[in-house]
Amino acid sequence: MWATSVDPRDKFSVAPGLLARIARVESNMVPTLVQLAGSSCGSVSTRRSWWFQNLWRDATGLIVGGQPATKGEFPFIVAIKEGQDFKCGGVIISNRYVLTAAHCYSSTSKLEDFAVTVGEYDMSTTSEGTDQKTFGLQSVKNHESWVATKPENGYDISLFKLNGDITFGKYIQPICIPSSDSESTLRASTKTVYGWGYRSNSDSTPATILQKLNVNLTSESICKSSGKINGPNGSMLCSVGDGVGGICSGDSGGPLATKDDKGFFYSFGIVSYNTQIDCGIEGYPDVYTRVSYFLNWIQANAV
Repeated sequence: MWATSVDPRDKFSVAPGLLARIARVESNMVPTLVQLAGSSCGSVSTRRSWWFQNLWRDATGLIVGGQPATKGEFPFIVAIKEGQDFKCGGVIISNRYVLTAAHCYSSTSKLEDFAVTVGEYDMSTTSEGTDQKTFGLQSVKNHESWVATKPENGYDISLFKLNGDITFGKYIQPICIPSSDSESTLRASTKTVYGWGYRSNSDSTPATILQKLNVNLTSESICKSSGKINGPNGSMLCSVGDGVGGICSGDSGGPLATKDDKGFFYSFGIVSYNTQIDCGIEGYPDVYTRVSYFLNWIQANAV
């Protein structure tokens, strides 16, 4: 339940570097959500007004053991291509910015080679028409502490600035991001990872339809003690390897998401890497960047 009887997304507060809407929820959910640039975030419905539309190891495309999402179920996701090849996922956080993983854009990458499609669902067809639009990149901001040869040290987070404004609609919407969360509440909630790509280790081509998979988190301390992560405390998340499903090449940069009891989605994790060559291996966790840890960095650079 929301902590107030009115929609708290109608209450504004000023956050460093941009205008943010703050929504507070009860203790069984993430305590604070941030909506960037004044936009209404996290909704999969068109019931809200669209006055805000002019506001502001590599896992490169696979969910093993997942199932197809329905069209419009997750309108926050984007498909990132480098040349003709699908590269990564990401999420819309404002009308110009996409949140993704730093390893999706390397030191040898070129802006002109990248294309970001919003409203993507089925990559086997171009008939989705006005439900989607493709942008080039104006700029990319990888975290300053990201080291490509040491993903276990974390900071795998990036902001892609598009070369045009996104117009929001039924299949294209910005997601909320958490300004704070706790490991216990995250572990208690339903967590879903979304992405395109190989659906099993034996597949030779990625999936064309957007896939989804519910995952369970293991504690950061256990993950760190096993040597799988070495980032600052509170900056990374690990999901349990159950031998049934998990992330893999192609899911990079995509969201680990959940929604509150009002149906609003927020992204609290970014797919970073899996800890084995094969995917979904029992006992080997998948690793995500924890979004709330980087809120100040996001606010300072998404301007």
